[in-house]
Amino acid sequence: MPAFWLRVVRALSVLDGLSYVYLLFHAIYSKRIMGDEEAIQTPGMIHGFIFTALVIALLVALPILAWSLRRAALVVVCAFVPFAPFFLEGSLRREQIALQEQKSK
Repeated sequence: MPAFWLRVVRALSVLDGLSYVYLLFHAIYSKRIMGDEEAIQTPGMIHGFIFTALVIALLVALPILAWSLRRAALVVVCAFVPFAPFFLEGSLRREQIALQEQKSK
């Protein structure tokens, strides 16, 4: 069960990072430079949905994974920094591999 929730958090973290980078670079460029006033509306809603799902999944996974609040806060802080979720991904992947190895023993 912990490996499942870690997989969910990992997936949502990467999706959040991708949607945030898209929002910052493409949608804001389209709105500010090209003058398309609605360019940010749909990507912004999608990003907001993914971020909300990430926070909810993190709150559910926190006791299951036995993470400290510091570790959970790191995931949330990385969601606010462009490209940070991609650097966090390596650490989360190693943790998931360790969980799966424990389960197989």
